[in-house]
Amino acid sequence: ETGKSKPSRKLVLKIAHSLKLPLRHRNAFLIAAGYAPAFEEEPFDGQKMEIVREALQRMLEKHEPYPAFVVDTGYKIVMTNSGYEQIVKFYAGENALKKYGNAMRILFSEDGLRHYVKDWPAVEYFLLARLWEEAVSTQHSELIALYKEMSQLRSSDDPIDFQIDNNLPIMNLTLEKNGLALECRI
Repeated sequence: ETGKSKPSRKLVLKIAHSLKLPLRHRNAFLIAAGYAPAFEEEPFDGQKMEIVREALQRMLEKHEPYPAFVVDTGYKIVMTNSGYEQIVKFYAGENALKKYGNAMRILFSEDGLRHYVKDWPAVEYFLLARLWEEAVSTQHSELIALYKEMSQLRSSDDPIDFQIDNNLPIMNLTLEKNGLALECRI
């Protein structure tokens, strides 16, 4: 607590294990203590992830015609279904679908979905808070950079009167265009 002692690598891992931290957070814990990460992240397109990709593809297919997508740690969109593509094309246009391969960027960008999101300030607040918490807890450089980028696109610094169930890591998001509304969960 005073910065005078330095716990061993073994003790840091033991504490992280006792706290049941996910492996990514254990790596952040190690880095914060001055040690190298212990757990490698497999590339999504790697051989070891094939079974995961197949399971996710089945889930996306079974979710049709409703939109669904899969993101990686940095919110890069790695898989989508046709429902997702149709929704983005309808609301933001085909150019946005091609231009933005990141879920945060397509939501925050002026030529993305932000203008179609009902109650955008509350959604923006929720997403920035979530992104900040993930960036801080993991110390993931890509998330930190993404948070800084999205913060620059913030529409307002005004406080938001915003109610959300803190027991759930999701919120409702409604897209509206030409009288047509679509409710999603993020």
